[in-house]
Amino acid sequence: MKNCFDITPASDMTDLNGVITIDRSGYSFNARIPYSNPKWMSLINNSIRISELSIPGTHGTMARFVDAFPEENLVLNQSLPLADQLDTGIRYIDIRCRHYNNEFAIHHGFVWQRTYFGDDVLKPVINFLLKNPSETILMRVKEEYNPSGNTRTFGETFEAYWNPNQAFFWNPTSQNPTLQDVRGKIILLQEFTGPNNKMFGINYNWDLRIQDQWNVVAGPQGIYNKWTAVKNHFYSAMNNKNSIHLNHLSGSGGQLGGPYPWFIASGYTGRNNIDPSQRISNSPTDQWPDFPRNATNQVYYGGMNLLSTRRIRDKRITHTGIIAADFPGAGLIQFTIELNGKFTRKNPIHHF
Repeated sequence: MKNCFDITPASDMTDLNGVITIDRSGYSFNARIPYSNPKWMSLINNSIRISELSIPGTHGTMARFVDAFPEENLVLNQSLPLADQLDTGIRYIDIRCRHYNNEFAIHHGFVWQRTYFGDDVLKPVINFLLKNPSETILMRVKEEYNPSGNTRTFGETFEAYWNPNQAFFWNPTSQNPTLQDVRGKIILLQEFTGPNNKMFGINYNWDLRIQDQWNVVAGPQGIYNKWTAVKNHFYSAMNNKNSIHLNHLSGSGGQLGGPYPWFIASGYTGRNNIDPSQRISNSPTDQWPDFPRNATNQVYYGGMNLLSTRRIRDKRITHTGIIAADFPGAGLIQFTIELNGKFTRKNPIHHF
C-alpha cells in the first residue's frame, strides 16, 4: 500500500538550534492509516536478537471504546482495530485484562472495551501469524480493574487460554531470544503470577528496561519532562543493544481536563490529524529547546510521536528498542521499521 503522509507547514518548524524538530506523519487519529507492512520481519536475519530490533508498538492496544464515561478523551488510546494495527507493522501490543467470571474481559481502567481475550485478541493474533509466519508478536498481559465472579486465579485463567494455543506461544528458553526462535510465535511479556509461579514468557518487570512516565503534568514543562524521559530512553537503547528496552511515548494527565493521551502524542489543538500544533508562547524563549518554533520564534508544543518520528526519520535516533505509542501514524511505524534495514539483505525495509 502506498504511503501518503499529511505534510503541513508545521512540519518545517525548527528547534532552538534551527533543526527541523517534528514530523506530523507520526500521529494519526484516523480509523485507517495509509501504510501496510505485514511481513517486514521476513527480511531480517535469523540471528538478530529481540533487543537489537527497533519495534513499533501500541500502548493500550484495545482502548478504542467508551461506555457510560463522561470523558472519552481520557479513555481512548487507539483508533485502529487490532488486526489493522498488526497489518501496518505493529509488533508490540499491550493487553489489559479484567478477570471476570473465569474469563478475561478487555478493559481500560474500569471501562470495558467490548472485547474478550480469546475471540478478540488471541484469535486475530493467531490468524495474523498463520498468514505471516515470519513475524513475531510481543504481547504484554496484565491484570486490569477489579476481579469478580472467579473460582480460580488470574494465572490459572491465562493457562486455560494458553493450553489449547501452546503451539503459537514461544516456549521461554532465554530472556532475549533470536528472531529465528520466535518466528510465528507470541512472545508473552508476563505481568502476572502464573500457577505455581510458572513463566509463560519473559518477565515484564524484571527482564525489560522500561520508561513509563505515564502521569504527565499539564503545561509545557510537564510535557517537556515527558519528552526528556522518552529521548533519554532512546539514548539508553542505542547504547545497550543487549537489553530489551521498552519506551512508552504514551501518557495522560490522569484526570478530567487532561492532558489527554492524544495531546501528549501530538501537541495539537485538537485530536484530528489536520489540527495545528498548540502555541505555548508568542515571545522567543530558550525554554523547551526541542519544541517547535516558527519563523518568528513563537514556541509550540511538540507531541511525543512527532518529536520521535522526526529524529528517527533523520537517523538522529538509530535504534529505538520497543516503542509503545498512542495513536501512532504511518511515519512513526515506517521509519522505526526502516531502522532494521542494517539487519537485512535489502536496505531499507520497504512496505509490502
